[in-house]
Amino acid sequence: MVPELLPFIIQTPVFFDYANRGSAGSLSPRVKWEHLADYEFELPPLEEQKILADKLWAAYRLKEAYKKLLVATDEMVKSQFIEMVGDPRNNPKGWPTKRLSELAEYSIGLTYKPEQICDDGTIVLRSGNIQDGKISFSDIVRVNAPIKESLFVKEDDILMCSRNGSASLVGKVAMIPDINEPMTFGAFMTIIRSAEAKYLYLYFQSQDFRERVSEGKSSTMNQITQKMLDKVEVPFPDKDVRETLSAIASQADKSKFELRKSIDAIDKVIKSLINN
Repeated sequence: MVPELLPFIIQTPVFFDYANRGSAGSLSPRVKWEHLADYEFELPPLEEQKILADKLWAAYRLKEAYKKLLVATDEMVKSQFIEMVGDPRNNPKGWPTKRLSELAEYSIGLTYKPEQICDDGTIVLRSGNIQDGKISFSDIVRVNAPIKESLFVKEDDILMCSRNGSASLVGKVAMIPDINEPMTFGAFMTIIRSAEAKYLYLYFQSQDFRERVSEGKSSTMNQITQKMLDKVEVPFPDKDVRETLSAIASQADKSKFELRKSIDAIDKVIKSLINN
């Protein structure tokens, strides 16, 4: 066997299923080497294996290059924000500041019971639905529960994870896109609604914001409360600066959308090569 194929083989669903069967029934499940050693799979002739390995690694390297471009695009937007606004922590350009409560309205999400979860109810957005600053629908929960009108999200709302056991997740944000069905958001989330949403979305990703709300951390639960948001003071540059930053962010979003499409297409190619 060509060893370069092994990393791809052990990532297939068939291999995962086999490995999990070997750990079933244990009080502390773990994969045993003896079980893995008996795993059998078909391989093409050696020369075909080499060609397949070359194709898979070429696809993988291209995927990694696109992922680096995603990171670079995010860093570019953050760099533009600092260049045009300055570091919000010391406001070197002397912009006027506004309290977040002056710029936005915010509300905590829906509390629901486990028995209200169903297959055909209203989507409830949770922290897991924020992926790389975007709304992801790869893992959704639907509920059949009474929902106040104020708890339905709207396009260009900012969804923020405001409470979580993991400090790294608290404060992460995503803009609500144009959606084709009613959606709400969970009790550990906050929706921030503002005419300056695109600018605030950039600010919320700054170190200044994270430092301002870090006082809400505790040993058991990390959170951003409405009172904490009320106290946040945001540098508020001239309208042309805010609009330019919004345009830069919108163009970056389009670029990232195309990059993600390319990454998804490469994943499909890799899956097809392995399965065939």
